[in-house]
Parts: sequence; structure tokens; C-alpha cells
Amino acid sequence: MLVLHVVESLDLRPGAVVISLDGIVAPLAAMGIQSRIVAEGEPGKVQQHGDARDARPLDVEHVLGQVDIVHIHAWGYGFADRVARAAIQLRKPLVLSPHGALCAGPYDREGWLDRLRRRWRQRRLIRAVRVVTALNKHEETAVSRAHSSVRLLPYGLAFDDYRMGADASANPGERWIVMLGSLHPRGGCVALLKALAEVGPEANGWNLALVGADDGQWRRMLEPAVRRKGGEERVRFDAGAIVDAQREWLSRASLVAAPSLQPTFPLSIMQALAAGVPVLASNLASPPGLDGLIRVCGPRRDELREALRAVLARPDKARRDSAKAAVSAARMALDWSVLAPRWSELYRELI
Repeated sequence: MLVLHVVESLDLRPGAVVISLDGIVAPLAAMGIQSRIVAEGEPGKVQQHGDARDARPLDVEHVLGQVDIVHIHAWGYGFADRVARAAIQLRKPLVLSPHGALCAGPYDREGWLDRLRRRWRQRRLIRAVRVVTALNKHEETAVSRAHSSVRLLPYGLAFDDYRMGADASANPGERWIVMLGSLHPRGGCVALLKALAEVGPEANGWNLALVGADDGQWRRMLEPAVRRKGGEERVRFDAGAIVDAQREWLSRASLVAAPSLQPTFPLSIMQALAAGVPVLASNLASPPGLDGLIRVCGPRRDELREALRAVLARPDKARRDSAKAAVSAARMALDWSVLAPRWSELYRELI
């Protein structure tokens, strides 16, 4: 069996799904399922990830003709739409993991008429999908209104890649809150900045690193705002454009924050857990199966502020020891060696 994994980009930026998918290729291969990870290359063509990443782009129709199943990761980008339509014409089974794109969010700018038109155009595509997967219970509930076959299917990570992860004692004079992911406000960076400013004395001595892509506009807006508030000495921006850079930030982090305001791909949570770093996440970002392993709060700023205050008030050693003790339990919930059989079962049901 050959599964085509469609992603928006092969860039290894913070939060990129391809960083996670790298880890499932070998476990699926051991179960007789081969994988190809592709994104848009030249117009009308695809660019492959892995050993063939730098090879000449191939025609979409040529690639689809070779595969048995098409799995689209995230939704709302043109390449996903084109591949879905081509796969329907070729009668290839479709799996869609929308990553929150089918959920209403606080930063949706479409008017109701535009939203209605878009949903009408996409209705046939969504209905043609055999299975829609959800990242957590919140997304499962929301997506169930748009599709009759929704399955809770968490993503995983190759935990061994982060075994030599964080050790906050290596930087005893620094305490960093690190957010790894898009700088779009829907990811919660603005809420986090405001919540941290409101925490009070518990935040003394803490710094914040916003590590992620700005899509050409958000960093330009956020940096001047931070300077106006006098926070430039405590807030740092970094692209973190490769995985090694993300691991470096994890090695410095005393806390990883994932305060997303709508369901989103939880890569930073998995990376932090694998590296033994404490995590504070909104309930919209948190994967299932992590009860007691991370601190979870609601997506509102006041809830984030109070959860942040409680976490920062804990003794450094207690916070660090709890996170390191959680690594084994997190591995049993989110390592690809545990989750890959569930993905294999789904794919085999579709053939």
C-alpha cells in the first residue's frame, strides 16, 4: 500500500506537520504501508520530501496514479484543494486532517456571505472525503457538524529524536517561556503577551521567546507593540526555521506555552514533552491522553493568565522534575511506535 501525504509546505518551521510525519514513515513501512510526503512545487507539480526532496518535481496526475490513498494534512490552501479534486476524479480514497480549518475561530475575517459561498464550493469536496480526522475532542465535536465520518486520530512524534532535550539547570540564570509556532494571533501569541504582562510579581525574572514564522506581517506588527510597552529586553523573536534551532530553544526553555485560540497542530507540545520541558496549553491545542502531564487552561486571556501565574509560582526544581517524570507517560501516548498501528488500521479500512 502507498499513502500520499499532502502538506502545505516542506519547510521545517516551528509547528510544521512534516516534522511529525517524518517519524511515521518507518513504523508504517514495517507494517507494509509506504509513504510519500509532498507539497506544491512548480505550477501543476509536486515536490517530494525525504530522499527525493531535491528531485525534479513530478506531475500531480502521475503521483496520484501511483498511490492507493491520499491523506491531506491541514485545509484551506490551494494545493490541497487541487489534489483533492484530482483524487476524486481518480476515485482515490481521501482522508482529511483539517487541523482546525473547519472550526470557527476568533480571527476569521470572512463575512457571512463569503463564508457561505466558500462552504458551498467546498461542500462536494468535503462530502467526498471518506474520513475526517480530529486532533482532539474539541475539533471532533466541531467537525462532526460538517461530516458524517469523523475519527479522533492523534499525531505522534519520534520521541527518541528529543531524548537529549532540555536541561534548564544548564542555564540557571535564565528562565524562558518559549512558544514554538506561527505568530498569527489565532495561535495565542497576543493573548500570551497580554497575560504575561498581567501576571504580576510571579513573572519577575521570566523572559518570553516567540519562535516561529510570521508570514511576512505579524512580526512587523508585534515587535513595535512590544517596544511601546517597554518589553523588548524580556521578549525575543526568532524564526527557528530548522529543527535544530527548535531543539536549541527547548534546551533553554523552562516552560513551553501553546495557548492556541482554536484547534491547531500540537507539534510544540509533543516536542516539549519528549524533551522533558513543562507545558502550559489551551484545551483547544492539547492532544488527548495527556491528563495530568501538562497544565491545561481555557483559551481565554483571563484563564491563561491565572494558569500562567500558578505555573510560574512553582519552584523551578518541582516544575522541572514533574516534566521529566512525565516523559515516559507522554511517550506511551504520543510516540509513533504507539500511534502508527492506529493509522495503519485506518488506511487498511479504506482499501
